[in-house]
Amino acid sequence: PNGVGYVSYNVLPGWRLKGVVRDLMRYHAAPFPDPAKRVEQARAVLEFMMKATTAQEGSAYAVMLRAELDFLRRAAPSYLYHDLLEEVNEPCYFHEFVDRAAGHGLRYLGEAAVGAMIPENLGPDASAVLKSLGADMVRTEQYMDFVRNRTFRQTLVVRDTLAPKYHVEPAAVRGLHAAGRAKPAAPPDLATARPVAFRSLKGVTLTTDRPLVQAAFLVMSEAWPNTVRFDALLAEARDRVTAAGGTPPAPPDDAAELGAGLVNALFASGFVDLHGAPHESARVVSDRPAATRVARHLAGRMSIVANAQHAALHLDDLERRVFPLLDGTRSPADLIDHLARAALAGEVRVEADGQPVTDPAAVRATLTTDVDRVLAKFAANGLLVA
Repeated sequence: PNGVGYVSYNVLPGWRLKGVVRDLMRYHAAPFPDPAKRVEQARAVLEFMMKATTAQEGSAYAVMLRAELDFLRRAAPSYLYHDLLEEVNEPCYFHEFVDRAAGHGLRYLGEAAVGAMIPENLGPDASAVLKSLGADMVRTEQYMDFVRNRTFRQTLVVRDTLAPKYHVEPAAVRGLHAAGRAKPAAPPDLATARPVAFRSLKGVTLTTDRPLVQAAFLVMSEAWPNTVRFDALLAEARDRVTAAGGTPPAPPDDAAELGAGLVNALFASGFVDLHGAPHESARVVSDRPAATRVARHLAGRMSIVANAQHAALHLDDLERRVFPLLDGTRSPADLIDHLARAALAGEVRVEADGQPVTDPAAVRATLTTDVDRVLAKFAANGLLVA
């Protein structure tokens, strides 16, 4: 009854141009039944279109088409095959999706990416116009799709017997755990209310003049990729402001200020993540490093693994070799021994400056550097068990 459904789907108007390219690729690849051959031919016709539109540089159609072609040239084969070459791929407008959902007793709740729902993220002028055009949330969202030329949505739905509350109270975050890695443009002066811009991993910039919130961003960044419980985050942020000679708000105003700061940061295109449960991983490499069982399982089958916060990490060949070995029984030296034996047996290729390394001593030296790098990368991305 209180469940939340998630549906990801392609939307118009952004898929109008993609549809042109899809029709071309399917038309050209139709005679080839083999999936790999179909993708190969799809890429070939993309190159043809890139060259064919060179003479039309001045036209708006060529500019838009070439941007789309350039994106698809770099796309993974799986994306081309399962999106562009898929037999059934029928994008719709957002308002049409909402109407269809209503026919099944469902109503629109929001988007998985909350920041995409905020008109203010488009700028003050666009936001003002959107608010005047959109009589309700669905109409506002539809107008934003036109403005952004949106191609894809990740929509949340609930039963139509529920009445969602869209005013988020800062107090709602007090029982949650926060995570974020934002770097300040300049070291903040926590003793004064001076505005400081912070930049997230996603490239989003958020400026705040609240020393307590600034201190909280620093605490979360230092704890990354782990989460920090709200009350612990508040206590540490207060201590830092006080140590810098500042005066944080008195309770309970301090909790309200930090809660509001986290809510605003969440709405700013995912500047922070809020979790119902804590996440703790090893931030430094132990003498017996261990990765999560799920990640080890994935690494043995594909080149992408995910951490407990659902962030994906692409693995190179060496990283894929290392990952399944991280079961907590091997030291970094054991990992190097294992990989060195595999390299000398011709099972693993070791390179330095793009050239193969075969001398046993050089192989070990190269692997020592590489394994240290790989383990540090895994720790930084929350993939090692604490």
